[in-house]
Parts: sequence; structure tokens; C-alpha cells
Amino acid sequence: MSMRPLLAILAVLSLSASNVPLATAGSTPAQKCAASKLKAAAKEGSGQLKCYAKAQGKGLSVDGLCLDKAHTKLLDSFDKADAKGGCLQTGDAPAVDSAVAAFVADAVSALGTGSANACAAAKEKATGKKFSSKLLCHAKAVLKGVTADMDCLDKAEQKFQLAFSKADDKGGCVNPGDASDVEMLVVDAGVLAVLGEVPTGTTTTSSTTTSTTTTTMAGPVSFATDVQPIFTANCALSGCHAGAFPAQGMNLSAGVAYANLVGVTSVECPTFQRVAAGAPSSSYVIFKLQGSGPCFGGSRMPLFADPLPDAQIQTISNWIAQGALNN
Repeated sequence: MSMRPLLAILAVLSLSASNVPLATAGSTPAQKCAASKLKAAAKEGSGQLKCYAKAQGKGLSVDGLCLDKAHTKLLDSFDKADAKGGCLQTGDAPAVDSAVAAFVADAVSALGTGSANACAAAKEKATGKKFSSKLLCHAKAVLKGVTADMDCLDKAEQKFQLAFSKADDKGGCVNPGDASDVEMLVVDAGVLAVLGEVPTGTTTTSSTTTSTTTTTMAGPVSFATDVQPIFTANCALSGCHAGAFPAQGMNLSAGVAYANLVGVTSVECPTFQRVAAGAPSSSYVIFKLQGSGPCFGGSRMPLFADPLPDAQIQTISNWIAQGALNN
């Protein structure tokens, strides 16, 4: 399976995915443009994987016309969005189309068998659905200019995990138990790649002045200056995640925290990493700080203390989404 590097991005936005129109009265032209483009990318990725799933189920070669139809719809949608004006970036259809194509290729490489296989077909559909659902979460957040609400992404995660589990239970799968790898290395990487090609922003006007300022949501986050102080103040304490015998073997003290987090398998939920670079919705540390997630064990952290403020959890989530850099 191709493991393309996760792209560091400046903004990862999400909101609960309810069945409401993407258009929002208070949205700026730039927000509406970005949301339209994310929606188009979501449809192309899901649509093309449906083409592959149909072929996979019958052991046939994928229908090129089916793929072209999804591709053409994306190009048309981008042209319409650019024509309406207000986009922070125009002419970006080829870059986004390339990011979607890379996601589709990685999914087919990971799941396709080249012969009739109902399991592979079901997993390809589920992978496309999750890719689409996550991008729609981001699109709705862009329209409202809000910080992340994990409910939408969690819903997509749960449906994806359930679909893979059902496929594995039916038997005939080439790689049973591959949900976590596909989720992190294919879907989340693909979503981040698309987000990295579609600039988002929100323009707000001060209520006390006539000046207008542009705000970019979730700027670059530094592990050393933004994230480590949160761990130091709330987690790297005596009897908790510090000292010679830290809880769960995870020392979050300055100088050693990074090595204990990124790419390290969780003790309580071994199917997840403590921090999966680029994928906060698949990072166990986020589950523990929120008190819930696709897999959860023990108590919400910090133990015997009030939960972290949403802003601090968001800071950690944004750092992970931006690639969990040791910066």
C-alpha cells in the first residue's frame, strides 16, 4: 500500500453533519466557495470508489466512463465556484483532483484484490463514504467559521469501523482487521491532502470599529510552546504521567513527552496510537481528553481534575492535524 506523507495544513475545521443545506446566510463568499469545493471533492472520491467497488464485486476492470463522470462533475463544480467570485484561490481544480486521485489510488491499492471479492467491494464503498463524510464535516464548519466539533467526525469514524467489521465477519477478506490502517494511512491522509489544497478563511468585522480583519482558523501550532505547557501543567505530575513509573508507561514531562506520544501504540486501546500524526480523530490521547471515542478505556483525563478547557483540547487536536511535528 502506498503511504503518502501526511500534509501539514493550517486549518482543520469540523461541525456536526446534519442534513441541512451547505449554504449558510452569514457565510462569506470565500467560505461558500471553499465549502463548495470541499463538497465537490467529497463527491468525486466517493463516486470513484463506488465505480471500483462495483467492478470489484464482479471481478471486472473498472469502468472508465464511471470514473470520468465523477471527475467531470468535480471540474464543473470548481468552474462554477470560481465563476461566482470570492474564492481565496482559483484554478485549483487540477491540484484538488490530483489529491482525490491519490486517495482513490491508495484505497484501491490497499483494498482491491483484482478478482471478484465482496469484502473488498464493501470496504471500498465504506472508505469512499468516510472520505466524503469527513470532507462534508469540514465544509459545514468552513461555512460557519467555527472551531472543531468532534461529533461529526466521530459519526463518520463509527460508521466506517462498523462497515469494516461487518465485512470481516462475513469472511473472504484478504486483510481482515485492516480498518485502523486504512483509516489513518488512506482516508485521513486523503482528507488532509484535499484540505491542504483548498484555502479557507472567514472575514469578521469588529463591533466597535469600522475596520475589517481576516482571521485564519487554527494557525500553526508548536509542540514546545503550545502543547507541552498543557501537558506539563495538567498531566506531567507526580503519581500521574511523570517520574520513574508514569501511568501506562507514558511520561509527558518536557523533553520526553513527544517520544512517548507520536506513533506509540495505546496501552488501553492497542488498535489506536496515542498520537496518530495527521489524524486527531484516530488519536487515543484525544479520546482520553474528551472522555469518549471509537475506543475508550479507564477514566477521562486529567484524572481527579476538571476536564481541560475546549480551547486546550483544540490546540492539541490542531497540532496533531498539522502532522504532530516535534516543533
